[in-house]
Amino acid sequence: MRFALTIFIFFLISFQINAQKTFWASRVIAFSSEYSDANTTKENRAIQVLGKPNKLPAFGQSVCAWQPLTQDNPQEEFIIVGFDTLMAIRQIAIAENLGQGCIVKVEGFDEFDNVKPLWLNKNGPSTEVGKMTHIILPKLTNFKVRGSFKY
Repeated sequence: MRFALTIFIFFLISFQINAQKTFWASRVIAFSSEYSDANTTKENRAIQVLGKPNKLPAFGQSVCAWQPLTQDNPQEEFIIVGFDTLMAIRQIAIAENLGQGCIVKVEGFDEFDNVKPLWLNKNGPSTEVGKMTHIILPKLTNFKVRGSFKY
């Protein structure tokens, strides 16, 4: 079975009244690879990570997921996404369809394209079929995030 990974990235911003606004990734800036089939168009492509997840709450194999070309690339697979709104963030949520827990780290790009570490996975892969990875940062970032880098 081929490895597939769905990542829908969105930021949740906390306001003073504890309401949250969700910002979905709006563009793919770069990616390491993607599985493709000459008979399909959008299936398993990197663009599948954009916008609101269309697979949840179900998990499992889906063509509505970004699927890297190889299962265990020694160079590591990655995807960089951008957001229409620059903002300081406190939360990140990533929907992982398969290959859950394979995300090694999440970094953010500030408004000047400086890379800032946001999260490091200390747990490794899990045995779950799929999961939502909720990352709560210790405090609001002191920079505005314009993009995010996952691998």
